[in-house]
Amino acid sequence: MSRKFAARTTAVAASAVVLALLNAPAASAQTVHAATLGPVVGSTGVGTGSAAPTEALVHDYVNVYTNVNTPGVTHFGGSVKCFCLVTWVNEDTGTTGVNELPDFPEIGEEQVLRGRAETGPGRVRATVTVPDGTTWVSASGSWVVP
Repeated sequence: MSRKFAARTTAVAASAVVLALLNAPAASAQTVHAATLGPVVGSTGVGTGSAAPTEALVHDYVNVYTNVNTPGVTHFGGSVKCFCLVTWVNEDTGTTGVNELPDFPEIGEEQVLRGRAETGPGRVRATVTVPDGTTWVSASGSWVVP
């Protein structure tokens, strides 16, 4: 093999590597669905008067989201009909908290970015119940927060 041929082959290979690196997608962390808690089943004590029902039925799931770009933070999301109380504990740090859903989003916002909890990084476990009413079936689950 001649030196001229070897030099051309090396130049072509180097150009291919540079083009591949320039056209590679940028690495970015996305919000990750970490867990689904549910279903939680119960009834609220909402509503008064003879024309309104005295209770609203709750049968819903709570979705849990984390993101490596926001370490130590968990987002809870449910439907707008999920009158749910999420009671959580970080098993590694001992931090505890309570989040009440629905956390209604503003028009045009995604609900997944609402229901923010500063759980801290580590193993987190939670129980979902119906506040101010009766919980027939509670939900529970665990996940790891980056």
